[in-house]
Amino acid sequence: MSKELEKDHMRKLKITLPFPKYLLCFIIIVAGITWYRLQYGRPKTYYHEQVTEITGIVYQIADDDDQMVLYVRGLERVRVTLYKKIEIKLGDCVTFTGKMKLPTGTPVFHLFQYDLYLRSKHIQWLFYADQGTIVSRNQNIFYEIKQGVIDHLKRYESEAYLKAFLLGDTSMFTDSDKQEFRALGISHLFAVSGMHVTLFTSLLMWLLRKWCSPPIMKTIVAVILGYYLFLTGFTPSVIRAVVMTIVLLWNQRISALSLLLFLGSVLLLYQPYYVYHPGFVFSFTVSFYLLLFRDWINASHCYFAQLIKTSVIAFLASLPLTLYFFCEINLCSVINNLIYVPYVSYLLFPMALLSSICPCLDSVLQVMISIFEFLLRITTAFKWFLIFPHIPITYYFLYSVMIILAVRKMIKRDYNFFLFLIIMLTLHYMLPYTRYSAKLTMLDVGQGDCLLITLKHNQGAILIDTGGIVSYGQQEKLFLA
Repeated sequence: MSKELEKDHMRKLKITLPFPKYLLCFIIIVAGITWYRLQYGRPKTYYHEQVTEITGIVYQIADDDDQMVLYVRGLERVRVTLYKKIEIKLGDCVTFTGKMKLPTGTPVFHLFQYDLYLRSKHIQWLFYADQGTIVSRNQNIFYEIKQGVIDHLKRYESEAYLKAFLLGDTSMFTDSDKQEFRALGISHLFAVSGMHVTLFTSLLMWLLRKWCSPPIMKTIVAVILGYYLFLTGFTPSVIRAVVMTIVLLWNQRISALSLLLFLGSVLLLYQPYYVYHPGFVFSFTVSFYLLLFRDWINASHCYFAQLIKTSVIAFLASLPLTLYFFCEINLCSVINNLIYVPYVSYLLFPMALLSSICPCLDSVLQVMISIFEFLLRITTAFKWFLIFPHIPITYYFLYSVMIILAVRKMIKRDYNFFLFLIIMLTLHYMLPYTRYSAKLTMLDVGQGDCLLITLKHNQGAILIDTGGIVSYGQQEKLFLA
């Protein structure tokens, strides 16, 4: 009898994988290859710093106040800054003259590495152009349609929100707006992802169901979603959402979790620098947690209960990533998502879709945007930020393991691991207060070094900087800070 109890006890202790073992082996192999390519591999390049002229096809345009930012596909992809505005359309072949430069990462540790982010977009060079000459106009029907969509949206007062919701283009929002969205924990609502693709797919299927047989309907939806990938610029989050939607549309017996892990591994084989793309990391990580605990979320038949569970899981899933990338968390982000997710999912985004088809609804959309921005002003006043110091990356993986264990135990009404998680966060937060002496840090600020003195027990900080040389045309002046 004791042996039977012992075997039963061992079965309960045994941890079973939520996906096949061969997939785990594949993930480990891909992780090893990705690490090796990031450490020792160098992307092939066809340009050098002596290049003063490039010719290529414009595949993305971002207007600035007094200049144009163009993404050009020549011998390879290049980000071009053109200092004067000319009439350039998507798909145009343009010759630029100027100066080629390598993007540089920030010399200050633990900050955003712009060069690695650009590599995740297959870009290795920046080109600063004084002049652009159009060689030939667009002859590609796909670019023609995309340009037509962009020109159509320019007619709307709510152009910024339409571009964000439909194309994933947030370039019309100011940096302060984007910072506010991120601070409130709702920036995911403006990045085209699973929510947008699911609602868009549901609308398409509802429209086609009465007119087409299921196979034809699925084929049409797959083709439209495939072109939607092109419209949104093949961003990782949209690739994940579209590919998974198409595959599961044709075969619902496939495990969504296994498909997610396989797709993420394939994308890393294709582009290892995706690990430096926050959209890729957040999208796949949060989706993994939501699929892992999908049964527990769906066990509640009340929509509001499901929304609370989803918000809590999404917050916990993104917690280690938020700490790693931004070193701060907003404890009110769960509550914010309870407000904004239903409003955007069921009101604002559907109205944006309808308005893009019927321009007469733009005034209604404007009213809904005004309500949204009013809510932003209210919730911005209730932010509860905690700033955390940066720690070795292994501890963030430990956070992830602890969160998975805590949620699994919470489902069984055991909250001990949540206590351990709170202790970990508290110790992490208190690290600066345990420093018994001042700390001197030398920072490279571009024109020299400055000194940052952090006082003991986190009592304050002193920044010493003597300024630098700032050029205005042919004159140089010394500015003292």
